[in-house]
Amino acid sequence: MYNHYNGLALKLADGDQQKADYILNCSVYEFYFRYRNIQEFITWKNENSKPKSS
Repeated sequence: MYNHYNGLALKLADGDQQKADYILNCSVYEFYFRYRNIQEFITWKNENSKPKSS
């Protein structure tokens, strides 16, 4: 189970183990909310970085 969460954290941290350790330094409940918030931010950032058509 740890490897699963570690893999998710490494994906979110772009392979940076120190950032992944920070993301994992919490309970499973907190990890879920950190993961969800990061995913929402990535989605928002990607949507706002698309060129706007006139």
